[in-house]
Amino acid sequence: MKGFLYILSISVFLNSCQSEKVEQVLVEVPALRESEMYDPSDVKKYILEFGDQHHDIALSYINKAHDIKDKNTDKSIFFLKRAITLEPTEELYKELIQTLSDNKDYVQELKALSVLIDEAYYKKDGNLVMEYVFSPPSIDLLSEFIITGIIVNNDIDYYALSILAEHGIDKQKIKDRLLADKRFELDTADIVYKNIMIQFWTDEEVANYKKSLVNLDALFSSVIDTASTFEINQKNVNRFNYENFNGMNYAEDDDGKIVLTDMFVYYLKEKQDDPDKWLQYNINHRFEPQDSLKALVYAVDTSATACPIEMRNIYHHLVIYGPDGRIISDKIVACQSGEKLETVSFHKDHFEITEYKRSWKKPYDKYDFDNEITKIEPLKETSYSISKTGEIAERVVLP
Repeated sequence: MKGFLYILSISVFLNSCQSEKVEQVLVEVPALRESEMYDPSDVKKYILEFGDQHHDIALSYINKAHDIKDKNTDKSIFFLKRAITLEPTEELYKELIQTLSDNKDYVQELKALSVLIDEAYYKKDGNLVMEYVFSPPSIDLLSEFIITGIIVNNDIDYYALSILAEHGIDKQKIKDRLLADKRFELDTADIVYKNIMIQFWTDEEVANYKKSLVNLDALFSSVIDTASTFEINQKNVNRFNYENFNGMNYAEDDDGKIVLTDMFVYYLKEKQDDPDKWLQYNINHRFEPQDSLKALVYAVDTSATACPIEMRNIYHHLVIYGPDGRIISDKIVACQSGEKLETVSFHKDHFEITEYKRSWKKPYDKYDFDNEITKIEPLKETSYSISKTGEIAERVVLP
């Protein structure tokens, strides 16, 4: 809060000559800072302390805002904000919100909306009170808040979703308003648009998408490496991208928000075996081992947090899908875990797995980082083939 100087004109009568003299007096009144006028708690505290004590001064700025509105919208907004900092009212905030919207200043409009949407926190008689600054928000205000947030951020966040649930608002009504809003101009083919629209899906629509071929096709399209000949060797078997791995901040289960790429996980073997399982995974390769078959190779990390690279527990999973999206077969084709080390060399429809034993200075414990490898010795090599029907079988090499 800051002191605000207001010039007050008064008339002084001089008895000697019966003349009138106008004097100006500077009066300092407390006012909200601009940052405070967008904070519900600060606004509520100001109202409780000062009420309408500064009504006349605020009214003068309201009149100025109305007088200049058609000529200079920016100046009118300035005067409205001045009035609010002296006497915040629900009507003034609504007028400011509409003016900001008309002026396409959606960032500030969103801030002003938050005062009418969010609850204020303050102490009363030693107790913490939580309540709206003014009256509970209407569905029109809530809709405008959510839609303006989407327009500003090209996204819909968890807080907006929680508001829908808290007030029992039908998501489809908000969706219809959003699609009818001329300010919402995203390309319908854009992934940003799709990730916004999916938030309005019903539970049934989400469940159907998880197991749809559209989801599987999107998963395969997201994988850059399409080579059918590649190796997972001793140098890269323990590599894992912790900066940007699929499954990080998995939103669907944590905060109610759904992201299309998060749906990929439902086509991984682990998730199909246990829908409640959370995976830390990288999808690294996709290829077609046979006509009409699709294959993925992805890494799953189960390491202890912040362990040395040689102590990571990572396995690489090959999964083969049929034309209908059903998993036909799967196999762990490479791994690093304690004493066990396996590498693989792929050649489209066949591959070779080499097994090694890693010896450690002391008995291996994934949580004991004070250890080191003393020896790596090869054990055996096994060849496998992928049949035209997608089955994985050990190859018999004839002499």
